Amino acid sequence: ASVVLVAATLAALTLLAAGTPQVAEAAMCNDPSIAGPSPPRVGQVLTGNRGSNCVGLPGSTVTLKWFRCDDVNGTRCESSPVATTTASTLPYEAVPADKTKYLKLEQTAADPDPPGPVQPPPDDVDEALTGRVQGRPPTASFVFSPSPATAGQRVTFTSTSRDPDGDPLTLSWDLDNDGQ
Repeated sequence: ASVVLVAATLAALTLLAAGTPQVAEAAMCNDPSIAGPSPPRVGQVLTGNRGSNCVGLPGSTVTLKWFRCDDVNGTRCESSPVATTTASTLPYEAVPADKTKYLKLEQTAADPDPPGPVQPPPDDVDEALTGRVQGRPPTASFVFSPSPATAGQRVTFTSTSRDPDGDPLTLSWDLDNDGQ
């Protein structure tokens, strides 16, 4: 009785396997990395690097894309990438629109569609995120008059400081070096 049961079980498994479509092997890579300042500032260049040990079928591709995101987890991002390539590196210079956003480097390893009834494998998608992009630092400067000034003469200082991103500046003067 046990031989018949084993034979029936094998027949059922063979039928199940025959009805299950085969899935091709998927391309894979190690996680991508980001080189550059952390957190980045507007005007600074970040370099996205493809993960190492990429394997896949002939014709597999690995694509790198930069996305601008609203959250630290990289889940609320613009739908279109701000830069893309199939090269092993993807430099990107942070622009004013990136200020206060997070930049996500997305790496997708994909195989070509296999022939016949074989299901295409899922793409291998890995990500790396930057810290919140900061604006460029302000430039502190001032002029004074009269110039030249003489001892005991009243002098007027005027700030010519500016913020390259147009952010408001807070000015404070410490004329006697007491920290206040």
